[in-house]
Amino acid sequence: MGEKLFKEVLASLGEYKRNMSFIDIFDKMEKLEIIDSSDKWNDYIGN
Repeated sequence: MGEKLFKEVLASLGEYKRNMSFIDIFDKMEKLEIIDSSDKWNDYIGN
């Protein structure tokens, strides 16, 4: 899954801001309970 998909998911929920880092995107998705763990996703993509 790419960075674009995660941005689009948050944008569709009105939660995406242009200055968000990828880590911020993961954290927001975890808070919204879209993903289980932002740390696991961050490790998975290698950031």
